[in-house]
Amino acid sequence: MINILGDSFVDNKHNYKHSFFNQVLEYFDEEYINLGKEGTGPLYTMTKFEELVNKRGYDNLNGDKFIIILSDPNRETKNKNADVEVSLKNLMYLKGLSSYVIPDCKFFINNSITKLNYDLSNLNSSNFYFFDTTFDSISRNEFKDARYMDCDTELNRFTYPDGKVKLLRDDRPNHFSRNNHNVISNIIITFFETGQHIKDKVFNEFLTEASEYIYE
Repeated sequence: MINILGDSFVDNKHNYKHSFFNQVLEYFDEEYINLGKEGTGPLYTMTKFEELVNKRGYDNLNGDKFIIILSDPNRETKNKNADVEVSLKNLMYLKGLSSYVIPDCKFFINNSITKLNYDLSNLNSSNFYFFDTTFDSISRNEFKDARYMDCDTELNRFTYPDGKVKLLRDDRPNHFSRNNHNVISNIIITFFETGQHIKDKVFNEFLTEASEYIYE
């Protein structure tokens, strides 16, 4: 069974068949549950994880696959230090479970917004992959002028050195172009199948106001 938890990067409200997680589901063709919800933080995500544990128990979960996107803790607390503290706590907890409690599970983890400036590659194993490039940075850097983008909302605002301002409507499903949905799905599928931690190059700086990045 595949369990998907996290924020808007895995919220299936668009029902977009090319979203990276839907490609993973199609490839493995097994039972799944998607509990992703836009605008949520790691407290919501980990609460949903614990609900799965309480409902099914560790023995029944052992052997499952997990895609867990841990968002910014500051969405849920005013503690300025929470981003690092909460992110590390959640990572170490999931790593411990993967090593000792449910070792036949496979965990693909990403901090969608909070960048952890530590080398955590030693956490990775054949059943645990902390993909340390934040999904938010991949999303933002798809735009050719990402360095000038100062507002990442439904309308992305680009403010240029000459004072020119450009607004772009962003309708990318789950914040990625199809190009990067394909890249990320391949990374996850390869890990789930082989335990390898590949890091295929994502697409950067190619979207402009003339780009077609809405598919179907």
